[in-house]
Amino acid sequence: MAEWYVKEKGKTVGPITNAQLAERVRSGAVTPETPVSKGNSRWVRAGAVDGLFKEEGPSFHYVCPYCGHAVNPPPTRCDGCNRSLSSAFEKKTLSSAPGSAGNQKRGLFGWMRKR
Repeated sequence: MAEWYVKEKGKTVGPITNAQLAERVRSGAVTPETPVSKGNSRWVRAGAVDGLFKEEGPSFHYVCPYCGHAVNPPPTRCDGCNRSLSSAFEKKTLSSAPGSAGNQKRGLFGWMRKR
């Protein structure tokens, strides 16, 4: 089991478990700027730990079925081909935010097991 240490208000807190660290993130006690350390490793910003903060889920947007240009939800007009649209394709994309599934990171628990 991983042991984490967190610097909160100038004091080192820990060791704490993975679940306790995740709970501190959910409660707001740990922010992306909070220094954390796993075991005896170096201190890093909590935001640098893959998967520690809630990942953005997939986003949806619409594309023109004629030219593939991004459009507003129908009914609308496509700026790419200038056609009036009563329907459009809904395209799902994964977030490209650091640490997200779109970046194919291992996530919090994968990171803890691999190091």
